[in-house]
Amino acid sequence: EENTPEARPTILDSATLNADGSFLLKTKNREESLYQLRLKNKMVPFAFFINDASRITVDADLNNTTQPYTVKNSAATEKLLQFDKATYEKGMQLFTQGSKVDSLQKAGAPDSMVSAAYAQVQLAAQSLQDLAKDYLANSKSPVLSLYVISSYQNAVNNLGLKGFSKTEIADLVTKAADKFPSHTALQNVKKNLPSSKAADFTQPDANGQPVS
Repeated sequence: EENTPEARPTILDSATLNADGSFLLKTKNREESLYQLRLKNKMVPFAFFINDASRITVDADLNNTTQPYTVKNSAATEKLLQFDKATYEKGMQLFTQGSKVDSLQKAGAPDSMVSAAYAQVQLAAQSLQDLAKDYLANSKSPVLSLYVISSYQNAVNNLGLKGFSKTEIADLVTKAADKFPSHTALQNVKKNLPSSKAADFTQPDANGQPVS
C-alpha cells in the first residue's frame, strides 16, 4: 500500500506467501513515497519502507517483537528505522525522568530535588529534539524528512511535551522543500503552508498530510 496525501492508503499489489515464506510485490516506480506492508485481514501494517531504490528486500519475523522486520537496499528506510529506535529509547528516558519528578512531587520532596529532577527532563527533551534536527540536517530523502518531523511531533505530544512550534515546522518544511526541489508532494506541502497567523496549523505526516 502507498500512503498518499490525497486519500487513504492505496493498494498497489498483493501476493500469496510461498512455502518458504517469501513473496514478491511489484509496482510502477513513482517519486519517492512511504509504503506499508499489511497481512490480509490485519488493520496494522507490519512494515514500512521508502522506495528510494528499484529493488528493496524486506525480511520480516512477526514473532520478533524487538525487531519485527529489516530492510535491505534502502538507505532511507534504514535511517527511518534507526530514527524510530532512537526516538523510542529517548522517549522511554523522558518517561522515566518524568515519572521521577511526579513521584518526588507527590512525596513532598524539597523543591531543590524536584528542580534537579526536572532539569534532567529538560535535558532529555532537548536531546530528543536535537536528534530530530540532526536527522533532518543529514537527510538525503524528502520522505524521510517529512517522516522525522511528523514522528518527532507525535512522540513529544504523546509524552505531554512541547515540540516544534508552528513557525519552526514551517521553517523545517521550507528548508526540506528547498533541499528537494523535484519532489512534488513536498513542494505541495510547502505551497500549502498556512501563514504564521493561522491558529489551526498542525504538522505534516510523512506524505505531507496534516495530522493533529
